Amino acid sequence: MDSTDSAAEFTVIESASTTSDDPGGSGSRPCDSAEKIPATPQVDSFFNFQLVVFQVGDTLFQVVRNGFEIPGTIFEAMFALPSGNGNETPIEGTSLENPIILDGVAEEQFRAFLRAIYPFAGRPPVTSFEDWLGVLHLATMWEFKLLRGMAIKALSDMVTERNVKEQIFLGVQYRVAHWVRDGYTTIAQRQKIECKELEKNPFALSWETIAWILAARDSIWNENYCCCGSYHGVSYKTRYCRCQTLTAINQVFREELEALEEFPSSSVPPLPQTTQ
Repeated sequence: MDSTDSAAEFTVIESASTTSDDPGGSGSRPCDSAEKIPATPQVDSFFNFQLVVFQVGDTLFQVVRNGFEIPGTIFEAMFALPSGNGNETPIEGTSLENPIILDGVAEEQFRAFLRAIYPFAGRPPVTSFEDWLGVLHLATMWEFKLLRGMAIKALSDMVTERNVKEQIFLGVQYRVAHWVRDGYTTIAQRQKIECKELEKNPFALSWETIAWILAARDSIWNENYCCCGSYHGVSYKTRYCRCQTLTAINQVFREELEALEEFPSSSVPPLPQTTQ
């Protein structure tokens, strides 16, 4: 074999070797071209919580902000405010040194409110009358409608065990019509109404309210009727059936009760202080 044949054979062998290792002819390894760049981690759409700091009295509360981002509340609008550029003072609520100050709010009420919206495992739930009343107070002021409904449901059984005047007072204050209606009905059902007792503090009823309760009572005073499986009226021991008394109360206090059912409350909540 001469030198020309040897050179040609070497060229063919080298070309075949290159082709078998790199079908594309690029000279690179297949495993190198198949390698992928790792994907950038993405933040979960739900489990992406930010903290907010509130100051109530002399206490700082650092909580998850999502619990306050409720549509229609003042906090939703407040958190939507721009935070400004880097040369400005940081917006309130972003650090322990710059909290959102809640004036006119009691610490124990706010703690109960937080326990209601953050039912963490291992923490006692809201159960007492005073705590649920604190939740109702703040939920009404800040227009947390779902939480307000939960508080009313929890309190409805407990409030009937209170003094009937207190039940009416709380119903008017927090705009819970059925508390007021039931309180008026309970008074109207009494065999004897002590007007002087009703006008005494605490939770005194006005003379106008007492007069309207008596008017509702008198509207069924002379009637004899059968209701709920029993006879009632002037000829019977039990004069006032609750069903009939409730109907009379609804008629006499219709406008007042309808007004109470309107929400939100006409009272103005203590607005958080924020940097404009």
